[in-house]
Amino acid sequence: MPAAYAQKNFYRIVRKVTSTPRQYVVPSPGKQAVSRYGIPRTENFAIPLPKYRTPIKPPVPPRRYPMGKNQTAFSYESTELASSLLQQVGHPLKALRIMWRNQSNRYYRSLFPFLAAAYSKQYFPNFSPHMREFFHKAGTFQDKNLETQIVHRLMFLGTNKEHFHQLLSPNTHESGMRLYYLNDIVHLTPQNFSPSSLVLSFERKLSPQQPSTAIRHVNLKTKFHPIGGFTYPVYQYAGPWGWLPDLYNFLVNGPGPQKKLLILFDKNSRSMAIYNEDRSVWLRITPHEYENANNIHLHLHEKRPVRLTTLSGRPVTETVMLNLSIPLGLGKRQDMPASGQEGFLYNQLVLNPLEYFRGKDYVTIQERLIF
Repeated sequence: MPAAYAQKNFYRIVRKVTSTPRQYVVPSPGKQAVSRYGIPRTENFAIPLPKYRTPIKPPVPPRRYPMGKNQTAFSYESTELASSLLQQVGHPLKALRIMWRNQSNRYYRSLFPFLAAAYSKQYFPNFSPHMREFFHKAGTFQDKNLETQIVHRLMFLGTNKEHFHQLLSPNTHESGMRLYYLNDIVHLTPQNFSPSSLVLSFERKLSPQQPSTAIRHVNLKTKFHPIGGFTYPVYQYAGPWGWLPDLYNFLVNGPGPQKKLLILFDKNSRSMAIYNEDRSVWLRITPHEYENANNIHLHLHEKRPVRLTTLSGRPVTETVMLNLSIPLGLGKRQDMPASGQEGFLYNQLVLNPLEYFRGKDYVTIQERLIF
């Protein structure tokens, strides 16, 4: 340091060297939420929200993922606001009323999907893109009655979750319990929403550790007969590609005489769903099932009505969905290419079976979204 500078700035240098460094205390999450979003600290929620001193980025608008997967990207800002609001008030209906009261504020105007998701995750942490899309679609209407019905249904399912778990599928791991909306999300409206169609889904993977399942005719030892003299196991099926339509047919309709099938094919998402005649059992084949050659699997679904008693002692008839993941061994076949595996598997698991079913008098094919 030059002597002239040191002499001229002597007292400034001494103060800098000898002063105690300031300590910055990070405010609690609750105080950050109060400061950032204007969430009131007390139960007096009639107080209007203060204006923001520091501008923050607006919530990211919902967007569609490529390939038509119908998923919604939830923004960090809105997720944080919804979680903080729910934590502050402690009850979803109270949080919902606060949201309505403050919808002149842009951050509350489109908050419903995030609020519903934050509450759902308290009971069902394994949250699916399907439910994100459902909540987003419901939130676009800004309909108080619809939002109230959804929250009431979420409260019912969350409160009775463990009771239903023990009565219906106690062997299903808790991580396999999800929410599912059975009806068509694309055409959802406040008028056609059905609370009873928002159901519990019990998801299990067929394995030696769980050889039995709750889905009708399928278990670890189940075999099917594509043609006379040939028998193959369903679990880890690695037979000819050409017999996949027979496997699909068997999984949906079981053994016995040929029954009708409904096939929904979505070209944009490279997906297919195959239903039995009354649409109580269906098979799903999407990129999720075939994008990894080492993890090729099928999802077999069944919706089933059950009669049970709630924790409050009230008898109810509920519909539940069973979701069985069935691993296949097709990735181990010798003709599996070293590159371009996803495109190859799309042809083998979706396009070729679809072509096989075309023209069959017992099959109806519709090209539309499968969810």
